[in-house]
Amino acid sequence: HRYAYPLVALTRRDLQKRYAGSMLGVAWTILQPLTLILVYVVVFGVVLKTDRGGSTLSFVLSLLCGMLPYLAINDALQRCSFALKEDKTLLERETFPASVIPASRVVTASVGELVGLAVVVVISIASGLGGWWLVLLPVLVLLRILLTLALGWMVSRLAVFVSDLNEMLSLLLTVWLFLTPMLVILALVAAWPLLRTILFSFTNATLVDMSRYGFVGLNNYLSHEDGHWYGVLTDLEWLRALGNTLWFALVSVTLETVLGVGIAVMLDHRFPGRGLMRAALLVPW
Repeated sequence: HRYAYPLVALTRRDLQKRYAGSMLGVAWTILQPLTLILVYVVVFGVVLKTDRGGSTLSFVLSLLCGMLPYLAINDALQRCSFALKEDKTLLERETFPASVIPASRVVTASVGELVGLAVVVVISIASGLGGWWLVLLPVLVLLRILLTLALGWMVSRLAVFVSDLNEMLSLLLTVWLFLTPMLVILALVAAWPLLRTILFSFTNATLVDMSRYGFVGLNNYLSHEDGHWYGVLTDLEWLRALGNTLWFALVSVTLETVLGVGIAVMLDHRFPGRGLMRAALLVPW
């Protein structure tokens, strides 16, 4: 409560400084997402003609739902990296809370995202693309702001000791932007099926009917009935298969590592045909 006034004052100052000298001022917060929507619709719908039975507008709105939070996080962390240096005069006052300075940068960066998402929501509802998921949007935005706030506090303090942090952040955030789709696909293709299989192992689900099942705990792994132990851990065939799998993994990883390092060391030296061997190794990829 006592930090509310300095937070609002710093946020207002940052917004005024951000749009100082521009003719349209704060109106740019509305024009920027509208311009992005128009550009993406033209590029994907007219130039690339990606509409194949679906809606180009729906794709563009979905793209903006991911891009706007990313841009807000990027902008907030970049500003937090030199926030304490910019407002070091405020830190000289003993009563001024230092945590408010990076927090104001996070709030300032979130204004554009909030306005942009509001435009997306209005267009979604007007075009009939809205749904119940719009109710969850404020919760997701709040979680994003809290995450960015925690990262902003860490970055602002770390930047005092690491002078090149701003440049490092720019590189890391760009890498994160391009890796995120790959990580999401990897999670959907590999992680989720594995997790789902592990969860099903604690139930009595069968391959014939997986819609009806109940929780059985560790009974599939080990259970005791009528003086006997049952379960996967007592199955000799399964234990033999597990041993073969571990042995195969150990041997294959060892051979791949030894051969890979050996070939790399060999190709590091000059000899006739080295270029041809390098090309042969790269062709399958």
